[in-house]
Amino acid sequence: MAARTVTNPEPLTLYTTPDLERLYQREALAAELSAGGLPRLLVDRAIAKVLPRGSVFSVDTFAPGIVRIRECAYRPYFEKDLFAIDSLVVDTERTSDDWRTPQPPSRVAVLARLLSCEGIPYLFGGSAPEGSAAQAAAIIDRDWLDAADLSIPELRQILLSSGIDCSGLFNLATQYAFFGDSKDVYRVWARSLVQFDEGSAERPDELAAALEPCDIILFRGHMTIALGDGRVIQAVGDGRNAQTFADETGHTGPPWTKYNRVVIDDAASILRALIHRQGRRYSSEWRLDDQHFMILRRPAPLGRT
Repeated sequence: MAARTVTNPEPLTLYTTPDLERLYQREALAAELSAGGLPRLLVDRAIAKVLPRGSVFSVDTFAPGIVRIRECAYRPYFEKDLFAIDSLVVDTERTSDDWRTPQPPSRVAVLARLLSCEGIPYLFGGSAPEGSAAQAAAIIDRDWLDAADLSIPELRQILLSSGIDCSGLFNLATQYAFFGDSKDVYRVWARSLVQFDEGSAERPDELAAALEPCDIILFRGHMTIALGDGRVIQAVGDGRNAQTFADETGHTGPPWTKYNRVVIDDAASILRALIHRQGRRYSSEWRLDDQHFMILRRPAPLGRT
């Protein structure tokens, strides 16, 4: 099939599988919810990204009602095939324009947007806090889930693909379309790594005291943004990071009762979790792996207003 250039009037969920009917099995989701689990996790393992509305990309028809993503901003960084619901894309004559903001917003604007995101539910690959009503309608039309499920918060999130992850938080705050290539953040946004001597790089309190507003703590699989007053803000799912961060911040319940949303944390505690609980070392050179983390900073202020 020939590729066609399309756009998405609403946020669009890209999946790693075309077999979407199996993702939205209400019985399995309801059973997980009844058992006290997170039914969202049964679905979001197959979510690669939620594209912001108005993206431009190309697709071809893969199966009835399903398109395969050929080219988009996220595709170069993701090796697996990606799929979406056909009815949620529309043909366009626009070209694949660069909708990354050439001039970054001011530091004040970034911080205000970050703070406005506190409490938004976590969704792997998410970048749309409100999700997509059109996607919910498409899922309901296919009888995968019921309209009544919109009244159940956990199932409503699944229907809408509402929520954000760590890179989605960065996207929303900076208006910069970061789609998976972490080094691109360094190249375009940060352009520098904060330098520390070897001793202080192992002392979380000193690292935390040196953070400036909008500094990015980056390591493989996660990014956290400094607020500049000894705090950081981050979107954390139900995984290793949630467990170590919960342990270090003194959260006594299951980690997902604190996380699985955008939260503000003590910067020193998060850095301590990285160094002492996850065994990572600070790197002052670009080194994105499982053993290191970095602190990225723009060399000049983001603006006065």
